[in-house]
Amino acid sequence: MAGLQKLSGAAEASLSMVSPETTVAALTTLVLALGVRRIGAIREVTPALIRELTVQDREYLLRALRARNFGTTMWIQLACPREDCGEPMEMPLKLDALPIEKRPLASRSFVVNLPPAVEFRLPCGGDVEEAAGAALGDDCAVRDFFLARCLKRVGSRPTRGAVPASLPDAARAAIEERMEDLSPAVTPELEGQCPSCQREFSAMIDLTDAILHEFLERARRLERDVHQLAWHYHWAEADILAMPREKRLRYLKLIEDQNDYGGAGVWG
Repeated sequence: MAGLQKLSGAAEASLSMVSPETTVAALTTLVLALGVRRIGAIREVTPALIRELTVQDREYLLRALRARNFGTTMWIQLACPREDCGEPMEMPLKLDALPIEKRPLASRSFVVNLPPAVEFRLPCGGDVEEAAGAALGDDCAVRDFFLARCLKRVGSRPTRGAVPASLPDAARAAIEERMEDLSPAVTPELEGQCPSCQREFSAMIDLTDAILHEFLERARRLERDVHQLAWHYHWAEADILAMPREKRLRYLKLIEDQNDYGGAGVWG
C-alpha cells in the first residue's frame, strides 16, 4: 500500500520548471516522487525508489495521485474518429469507475520453464527512462532492449544485460507472454457518441500522458497565483508556496469575489 499527498506549491513550482524535452517516463518519476510519501513501510520515497517500481504500479499510482489532488473526474479531449467528421469534444472519465485488475506479485523474479529455463523480472520505470533516452530504431529493437534489461538468467548462466544469441524464438515469445500475463492492463477505453454525427465510437486513452499534461498545466498557473496573492496580501513567495493548493485557491477566490464587488470587500 502507498500513501499519497496533495502537491504543495513548492512541488508545483518544481513541475512548472520542467524542460519541454523531459520524457514521459522521467516526468512520471518526478510527479510520483513529489506526491508519494510512503510505499509499504518505506517512508523515504526517492526518485530512485520510484524508478524501481513496475510500469503498471507507476501508472496506477499516477492515476491515484491525480484523484487525490484534483478529484476522480477527468475531462478528456477527443475528436470523432470518423474521417468524414472529426468533431472535437470533451468527455468525462471517472477514475474511480475504471476497472482495476489486481494481480499481487509475491516475487520480483519469475521463471519460464521451457528449455532452457529463463529467469526474468518485469519492466520498471528505470527501464522506460533508459529506453526513452536510447536511439532505438523499431519495435524489434525496443523489444530486445527491454528483454536484455529484464532477463536475469538463461539456464544456469546469468545474462549480464544481454540477450543470448542462442535464445530460441519460442522462449522469447513465452517470456513476453508471461510478462503480459503478470502485468495488469491499466489503459482505459472510453466509449461515447459524437455530438455532431451521432455515431458511437470507442477510443483508447493514453491516461498517463493526459494526467501528466494536467499536472503540468495546473503547475504553470502557479506564477500567476503567487503574483496575485503577493500583490494583494504582501506575503512572501515562500509562504505562498508552502500553502496547500486548496487554501491558495480559497484566497484567490476571495480576491476574485472582492473584485466582483467593486473592491469594497465581499461583506460590504
